[in-house]
Formats: sequence, C-alpha cells, structure tokens
Amino acid sequence: MDDILYDTSKDGRLPFLNVLVTAQESGFETTVYIKKTNKGLCLNGNSEGTKRCTDSTINAYVRRALTHCSTWKNVHEELERVTQVLVNNGYRSTDITAAIKREISEWHNRTTNSTAEGNNINLYYKSHMSPTYKIEESTIKIIVKNNVTPTDPSKKINLDIYYRSMKTSQLLIRNKDMPKPRHLQQSHVIYEHTCSIEGCGPQKYMTRTTLSRRLTCHLQNGAIKQHYTTKHKAEVTRNMLKENTRIIDKESDPRRLLYLEALYIENASPEMNKQQQDIQVLSTIKRSIRENGRIQHQVPSASPASQ
Repeated sequence: MDDILYDTSKDGRLPFLNVLVTAQESGFETTVYIKKTNKGLCLNGNSEGTKRCTDSTINAYVRRALTHCSTWKNVHEELERVTQVLVNNGYRSTDITAAIKREISEWHNRTTNSTAEGNNINLYYKSHMSPTYKIEESTIKIIVKNNVTPTDPSKKINLDIYYRSMKTSQLLIRNKDMPKPRHLQQSHVIYEHTCSIEGCGPQKYMTRTTLSRRLTCHLQNGAIKQHYTTKHKAEVTRNMLKENTRIIDKESDPRRLLYLEALYIENASPEMNKQQQDIQVLSTIKRSIRENGRIQHQVPSASPASQ
C-alpha cells in the first residue's frame, strides 16, 4: 500500500482532471479547475479561419462551465472569467454574450433535443476553404433544403460542412525565383481560339495539360481540326493555332476549372465547342454572369494537380 500514489485534499478541495471538487457539509461542490500556470491563452479571435472555428472556441468554454459547475453561482463566476479570457484573446463581447445565451438555452432543452436528435439524418460535405466560403455554405444549404427530403417525415436532415486541413507546405510563403512559364507552357487554363477564316469568331476551350500539348492534339483530331476541314476545306497548321489562340483565364483547382469552362461556354455559346453535360454550378456565379456579362471567380491557393 505504501507504493500507491494518491493526492490529498487541501482545505477540503481536490482537483480531479479539469474539475475542482470542494467538500461541503451536505455533499460536494464542483467547478472548473484552473491551474496556476494557466496563462489564459486560446485561439485568437482574429486568426485566419472560418467563423465556425472561433465560435466553437467560445462554445467549448461555455459548455465546460455548464458541465463542470454544480451550482449556478459557480457557473456565473466561471462565465465571467471566461468572458475576460476571450476578450483578452481578441473576441468581441457581443459574440461571447450571444454564445452564452444560446448554450444556456440549449442546456435547458437538452432532454427534449437529445430525444429528437435520434431521428435526425446527418449529411457530411467536405468543402474547400476560400474567401467566399460563407456564400458557398449558404448555397449548399439551400440546395439540400430544396432537393433532399427524408422518406420518414419524423426525421430531420442535419448538414455538417467541414473543411480539409491544409498541409504545412501550403501555409508557407512560396516565393519562387523561377521565371513564369511561357505562354504555351501554362496549364490549367481556359483558352480561346479564333478562326480567322470568313470571320467565324472566337471559340472557347479548356485544357488541363500544357497549352502547347493541347494545340498539338488539335492538329491530330478534335473540333478545331474538324471545323477547318469540314467548313473551310483547309488544313490546320501549328502556326495557325499558335497565332490565333490566347489564354483568357486559369484555375488551379481541376474541379473549379471544369465549372469555369462550363460558365464560359454558356456565356459565349460558341459554335465549335458545345457543353453537352449539365453541370450544376453555384447560383451566385450564374447571377454574376447575367448581371455583369463576365465571369467572376476566386482562384484558390491549392497547388495545381499534376497531370
């Protein structure tokens, strides 16, 4: 028994994990245990990331106060301490107050909510972080609400949108001394070929390889070669393609590149290049095309896929 390690209480108080237990005449009282070495640091309210990350930090503090404190007096004191800690770390007092009210309200209704949550259907969607993530989240929620209905009316759909963690290499500043690739060596681009014969006009295409390699493919087969051969009875040459082709946009994300090509084709309606597949894109981008007559998009920071 002498080899057993154990802690003894001091002044009737004993810390256990994150809970401080205090002996009372009629039982025990608990509250959140804060170490003396605690400096009150947490995720900064102005840090890079989604609002969901900062909200979860506030909620974690509030929920810990509700679960660890046995009396509302202790809850009140802990919430006052937590509020000061969060304010010191750059959080707005209005956001903290709103989170406290929301969590306390849910705490009172926890029994009812826990019964209802058993009938919920959870949908998980992995998204990519971008400056317009709030607009995309709102659009995805509207799409699910309008198009997905449970077969059981008593069940409810919960959409959980999460984000892929970025690699350390993607967080570093990438300053490259290498010169930018030449016009024909660029990849993941939307390019425009203009037929100079009889004023046919520009025709838009997409490529995920280098532009030089794609033009070589056009010499062998495809819509451009067929256009010159069938309509003009002419032989297409490398110089003809090179002199009448220019890059009009680029996108490193292959998925967004596919959407971007579809939007350009829809907006320009070229004769040589028709989009056969109906690609569902964000309604906000379609609305931007109708209002401004041009494509507006944000290029993500992800590295281009090697193909």
